[in-house]
Amino acid sequence: MNSFFDKLVDFFIMVILLFTTVVTYVIQSNINKNTPLIIDEEFIPFFEAFKKDADKYNVIPNFQNMTTTFIPELSEGVLAYCIPKFNSIRVSKAKWNRLDAISRKLLLYHEWGHCALKREHVEDLYPNLISVCPDSIMHPYIDPIARCYNINTDWYDKELFTNFNNREIIP
Repeated sequence: MNSFFDKLVDFFIMVILLFTTVVTYVIQSNINKNTPLIIDEEFIPFFEAFKKDADKYNVIPNFQNMTTTFIPELSEGVLAYCIPKFNSIRVSKAKWNRLDAISRKLLLYHEWGHCALKREHVEDLYPNLISVCPDSIMHPYIDPIARCYNINTDWYDKELFTNFNNREIIP
């Protein structure tokens, strides 16, 4: 009888351990569901700022399994690209090294705009007191945005995260 009782206790202990392991795995999976898979260490300060700005506008970007990594070089005129289907961003290391801090932020915000927010390019421009400025961080060229960003930082960030002009979204 003791032997049967011991086996029964062992069985219940095994079931409890298995149950605890499964519950822990499910909880961990849900906690990490919206986390990047790989992000280069140089991008982390910008990534933290992006998350903070998204929180400011109550937006939850899709970071699930996202990768944001360097590659040595891209073709002429291409600083970075995003493949929305795979939530994957590649940044030219050679061109990154030539950018100032604002341009780096805008480049990553633009690419995360494609991948994490599913935003398309916006080529519209508007005149302001200094020059003609892009209507969005999602403009395909970084130079005009970098010229205008400091003048209207809050407006550009709000447009990126809220898409208040209801621009096209990547399906």
